[in-house]
Amino acid sequence: LPKHYKFPKNYFEGKHYDSVKDFFLIATEKIRDSRFEKTVILML
Repeated sequence: LPKHYKFPKNYFEGKHYDSVKDFFLIATEKIRDSRFEKTVILML
């Protein structure tokens, strides 16, 4: 992502878990946001 990219304010609300691999985040079901409801974020 570009350095000037800003995440949505509610992106960091709720819990995120780091998997065994680095930078692999899975949003929990507690986050009720249509943009992240069925999304797995993978940063390479």
